[in-house]
Amino acid sequence: VRGNLGERLATESLAAQGHTILSFKPSILGTNQGGIDIVTIRNGVVHLIDNKALTRSGNVSSVSALTTNLNQNVQAVRQELMTALSQPNISAAEANVLQQALGSLNSGNFVKAVTNANLAESQNAVLTGVTQNLQNQGIQFLNVF
Repeated sequence: VRGNLGERLATESLAAQGHTILSFKPSILGTNQGGIDIVTIRNGVVHLIDNKALTRSGNVSSVSALTTNLNQNVQAVRQELMTALSQPNISAAEANVLQQALGSLNSGNFVKAVTNANLAESQNAVLTGVTQNLQNQGIQFLNVF
């Protein structure tokens, strides 16, 4: 439940920051499954996001959705975008955003990021970054608190 609420909070925060939400896991059943938690596009760049609803301070040190399983997860997002584009009643505006996202993803123009939305009881129990190892792998930290 905490993870699902964290993903919802992260999605709301990202939307408020100007991200267009392309997909997220709205069901509690999807929260504990592998894959990318949230896919957005902002300023023409796709963001592949994994929310870490960990109630502790410090840095995220592991995010297999964006490291070990990145290639299969990018392929899954690509397929999801293509499926959305093939829907018969899609508006021209929606199709434009999805095509832009697909082009961005296909050209490698995407950001890998971790967010920190959770049900923390205090500011001392909120993640504040990613380790140097993850930074070296191109993973950004998006503070949504």
